[in-house]
Amino acid sequence: MQETKISRRQFLGGTAAVVAAAALPVVTSVAPAVATPTGTFPGPSTSWVPLDPKALARRGFEIYKGKWGPAQAG
Repeated sequence: MQETKISRRQFLGGTAAVVAAAALPVVTSVAPAVATPTGTFPGPSTSWVPLDPKALARRGFEIYKGKWGPAQAG
């Protein structure tokens, strides 16, 4: 019987190749998950409402400083 020495790198490389070859049929048989849109965004009943930037900035500052509670923020 002949004794052959194999390095750790050769062993791991061969093992990785066997695992990849075994996993290849499983990976190729699974259909990719593709999101299909169910409608349009933002929806047909939503209309655009223009906002005042100065009023929003003031409201954001007041919420940040705690002048408005969580229930009053909306």
